[in-house]
Amino acid sequence: GLAGVGKTSLALQIARIANGTDTKLCTAPALAGCAPAAGFSHQVVYYSCRQAIDVNLEATLQSLLQDRTGDFHMGRLLALDGFREACRKAGVDSMLDAWQRNDGAVPPSALNLFRSLGSVAYDFLGKRELVVVLDEFNVVADKSGFATLLKELPQVKFVLVGTAVDVRLLVQDHASIPRQLAEGQIRLR
Repeated sequence: GLAGVGKTSLALQIARIANGTDTKLCTAPALAGCAPAAGFSHQVVYYSCRQAIDVNLEATLQSLLQDRTGDFHMGRLLALDGFREACRKAGVDSMLDAWQRNDGAVPPSALNLFRSLGSVAYDFLGKRELVVVLDEFNVVADKSGFATLLKELPQVKFVLVGTAVDVRLLVQDHASIPRQLAEGQIRLR
């Protein structure tokens, strides 16, 4: 959408609906049969991409993994009772520990850690997808690899928010990605 029309506010509302904080919309008669009457209960991670910092996939995922801003950050998932044990059982705990140590050693790639955490989260959350909202996605200069990540990690649902004429312009590096996307437009007056 265009700049200044409230995309971030809508993205945060989507996060609240997805994690069950806001169930009011789900009970609207117009959505009968489209949304569960009791609402959703996904674990949600919201991250607002930063220009000149989140320059590519690795940098963006690194920022997403480190961000602790707002109500929907990765730290909330990592702090869930039993999640670290699930990581240990899946063999991801050493990668996560190396990432969090910050002792000068080269940490594992953010991409590999995110892939692993996405898989562990899916199993840990009872086969319920992790929802990742990437706001201001258009500021990521090099988006190569994002479409592949979307394709390789179906247990994570991405909500991409940004300025573009078409959602396919936000993610262009994989020929089959249009089949993976559900595009929506919300007209604001």
